Amino acid sequence: MKVALIAPPFISVPPADYGGTELFVAHLAEGLQKSGMEVVVYTNGESTVDVERRWIFDRSQAAEPPPPRTAIGARMESTESLVQVQ
Repeated sequence: MKVALIAPPFISVPPADYGGTELFVAHLAEGLQKSGMEVVVYTNGESTVDVERRWIFDRSQAAEPPPPRTAIGARMESTESLVQVQ
């Protein structure tokens, strides 16, 4: 059986420090491979999990910070809370 696991590109698999999802993906991938399955992990190029790896990003991709709130955006949010949908 072939199994593909997809991990977010933000942190390597397994993670160097913190990364709950990435650590879980690493353990799952290696466990599935030990049970005889063909496993591919889609991750980033810094990952070192001991199964076949494929990636688009060579390095971990940090999530983009959210754009700053503008005065107009804040006013629209406060107005939306007044609108009632029936």
